[in-house]
Amino acid sequence: MGARGVEIGAPEALKSMRHIAKLAERQWGVVSIDQLYRLGFSRWQVRNLVMRGFLHPIHEGIYAVGHKRLTHRGYLTAAALAGGPGAFFSHRTAAGIRGVGALDLDRIELTLPVGHTRPRRTGLVFHRTTNTIDPLEVAWVDGFLCATVERVAIELSFQAEDDAISRLLAESVRCGHFDPERLEAAIRRHEGRPGVGRLKQIADYYRPLPDRKSEYERDWDREHARRPEIPPCERNVIFHGWELDCHWPEQKVALELDGRHFHTAQLDFEKDRRKDTALQILQQKPMRASWWMWKRDKEAVINDLLTLLAMSD
Repeated sequence: MGARGVEIGAPEALKSMRHIAKLAERQWGVVSIDQLYRLGFSRWQVRNLVMRGFLHPIHEGIYAVGHKRLTHRGYLTAAALAGGPGAFFSHRTAAGIRGVGALDLDRIELTLPVGHTRPRRTGLVFHRTTNTIDPLEVAWVDGFLCATVERVAIELSFQAEDDAISRLLAESVRCGHFDPERLEAAIRRHEGRPGVGRLKQIADYYRPLPDRKSEYERDWDREHARRPEIPPCERNVIFHGWELDCHWPEQKVALELDGRHFHTAQLDFEKDRRKDTALQILQQKPMRASWWMWKRDKEAVINDLLTLLAMSD
């Protein structure tokens, strides 16, 4: 069968199917019915190709060509074609594509721009937005248009558990996708949206508040002054080329008050690890206490410090 309904095997029919195969090759094995129409096929001819086993329905109007053994890219391409122009992967699917979460191909989520009608597609979850999508909140990743990590955090803040959002932020830091300035900008853009207040609390330790370190140090100084069991220490000293927040040279303990937002850049993370290793080589006992840890369990931080101080040689 070709563009005029001739039998399979006729030169025109073979040429038409080669066009389909070439298109599918560029799209990880899938095509849409609209693309087939543009190639000159009629609705009846498409149905005939389905009955003959040349096309295999994936979603309504979306087909795998030749067989249904699609890769994950094939399933994502099929979903993108189902969503139509302007649709982008969002929520947990965007996190999975970016490598900061699990990619569940049985529940692919996309967001549709303003004015798009939500299609009915089995196995796909379509979200609609009433706002124009900020171009800073979407980007191409491996050929797929996806929400940024910051937008995913905004999206999940309305529906996900706190632990899921914390894991998303922590994993994005580990993978080098986290940008505290972009997160802060996204929070400002979506101020007042349900869930954003909760996101602020969850992401408090990650957000770039410029005075946080001084606030943390002041709070530490006040606590240190009223706790006689913590011996005096040297503050902001240089030890073998490394700046230490608090140092007990006799006990060989170095305490770092990590008050800035969580790993401002990947280089900060690496520098911290190098410092800890260098201190251990110098026979010091390094300890890190983040602002997040301090605010949530101050006694645990102090108890850990006292344990290290008691382990003096």
